[in-house]
Amino acid sequence: MLRNFVSNARFYDKVGIHKILVKLLAEPKTLRIIGAQLVGGEGIKERADFLAMCAKKGITMRDLAVMENVYSPPIGALNEPISLAAQNGLARLAQAGQSN
Repeated sequence: MLRNFVSNARFYDKVGIHKILVKLLAEPKTLRIIGAQLVGGEGIKERADFLAMCAKKGITMRDLAVMENVYSPPIGALNEPISLAAQNGLARLAQAGQSN
């Protein structure tokens, strides 16, 4: 699932808003994360590290779609881009009738 998001709260203008592109790759039947691609600036390394651990530990798109995050306007968006990408991917699978 490929999706564009922002890096921090829109109203927090001291740092500026940076677009983030998230692509999640998952096994078709289990929806287990097997890879990801991220493009952006601030916070990308940490998100990539997190997704590498998700792949290693067998986290699924369903797990990512409901994960909890700390919200702090200077350093994070209200909705985490990884979680939103997983939610979007699950919705698209459901529309296509491919969700488990």
